[in-house]
Amino acid sequence: MDKDSTRQIDFKVVPFEKMTPEEVFIAEQLYFNHHSTPDEFLKNKLPESTYIFITNEEDFVIGISSFKEISFRSVMTERTILYPQFRGLGYGEMVCAELESLMKSKGYNKMCCQVLTFNLPMIFLKLKQGHMIEGLMRNHDGLGIHEYFISKEI
Repeated sequence: MDKDSTRQIDFKVVPFEKMTPEEVFIAEQLYFNHHSTPDEFLKNKLPESTYIFITNEEDFVIGISSFKEISFRSVMTERTILYPQFRGLGYGEMVCAELESLMKSKGYNKMCCQVLTFNLPMIFLKLKQGHMIEGLMRNHDGLGIHEYFISKEI
């Protein structure tokens, strides 16, 4: 697939409560295997605020995202993970735009996220979409693991 052809691919957003058991299984694998040990994977449950993104043409799961409400007007995306074969092809941009639209439709005015400082593709994407870096959290998830706090009024 080249970058131009992927931008034309339509995808659907499936909320947790409408996922099939197979979709929940796929989402759990992607969500927890991303940064979890096998023991953590077995103990965890998928947040009910999780959405998966599926291509309409071939029914492939592109990736997942989940969020939590910070306040009545602000929402924090907790994890947005794309399968490696869909990275660098424009899907991340489409998924982030879709999430923004979804959160706005739910009445939120501000979206926030935490991005690891070495995740340059996501940092550049967020800045391109109008987000601002509001802060740096040093050693947030462990010694030497720093994250930017990034947000946007929507």
